[in-house]
Order: sequence, then structure tokens, then C-alpha cells
Amino acid sequence: MVPPGPPRGCQHNIQPALARGQIVVLDRYYFSTIAYQGALQLDPEEIRVRNEAFAPPPDLLFLLELPAEQGFQRVRQRGALSHFERLDYLERVAAIFAAMRFPYLTRIDASAALTTVQERIWQDVASLLAGTVKSDPIAAQEDTA
Repeated sequence: MVPPGPPRGCQHNIQPALARGQIVVLDRYYFSTIAYQGALQLDPEEIRVRNEAFAPPPDLLFLLELPAEQGFQRVRQRGALSHFERLDYLERVAAIFAAMRFPYLTRIDASAALTTVQERIWQDVASLLAGTVKSDPIAAQEDTA
């Protein structure tokens, strides 16, 4: 299950955009792979090492934390469950996320009010951008290759 080499998205989108000095925003990255495959009894550290061989680490990583039971209830309200959406599995995934330690990782309580979560994210993003952005981030075009 661990990717054998760089996925197209990394080679054709992320790395070229970063090389051009653009800002890249993703809703999931290899940290989800670490947690979800690790919960299937694969070695999380091996997954991390293999992914970091081709995927650059982020400047900022948000982990929206929610107890597995609450997350499971949200998924059930949405409708049909996938094979990944079992409470015991989500608990193993949550434990792997909880064990992650990276200097760029920010944990946010996702049970807080939506506006509170949004404000916390924006505060950290604004701080990062204030120190690193050299051009207008709005002008950066999204890669769709």
C-alpha cells in the first residue's frame, strides 16, 4: 500500500509550484497515508520515510482533532459508510495522528465552534505568510496538470 514512487500529483503539481515560489494548499497529504495505512498494521515510520523521499515536508500542518466517536457520528449522519469508517479503525487512526510529532504540526480542537476553528487556522496561516510570502499569493495560479 505504500506508494512505490512519487505520485503524479507531487511530481507534476506540488514540486513545480513550489519551485516557482507559489503557495500550495492541500486538504490531505502523506500524514493521512501514515495514519490510515498505519491503522492497517503497516509501519507508520516506514510510510513517512518513503513519502518524504519524494514529498517535501510542509511549512505548516493542521491536524483537526475530534474524538473518534464524534467523528464516527458525523460520518454516519452523512450517509453510507465506507470500509474505512468503522469506529475501531477510526480509533486506531486517531491514535497514530495523536502520536505524530513534527515542528510544523498545529493541533486544533475540531469540536470547537466552526468560527473558532477557522480563526485559529487563519491566525497561523497569516503568521506564516507574513514571514515568508515574497509575492502576491492571490496571483498564484492553481496547477491542474
